[in-house]
Amino acid sequence: MKPTSLCPTCGRRFEIDEIESKQKEMTENFNANKASRLKENERKGKNNKARIEEYNGTIGEYKTEIATAEEKLAEVRASGLLDMILVAPDAQPTIEANEEWKSSTRKYPLSVSR
Repeated sequence: MKPTSLCPTCGRRFEIDEIESKQKEMTENFNANKASRLKENERKGKNNKARIEEYNGTIGEYKTEIATAEEKLAEVRASGLLDMILVAPDAQPTIEANEEWKSSTRKYPLSVSR
């Protein structure tokens, strides 16, 4: 479709200076809109860059913490503490040495009947 110099509503021909004026106005509007969009994109880009740098710093801190934890884990594994078998302590000697226990068993002897 060819551009026309006719008014789409009434069909009259546009004046040359009117065409030039509208072209200039549309070009200025386009350029202003383009500049605004570019400025907004630049602002968003700088904001995203700052967030990425912040996140990278946080990731670096977490990597350091992980490395420290892995070193501690390696030390614990090397010490053999994880391989130890835990045994319940024998409390019988302590119980038998307790005077209160001795006196209560004399008063109330334990008997097992079947």
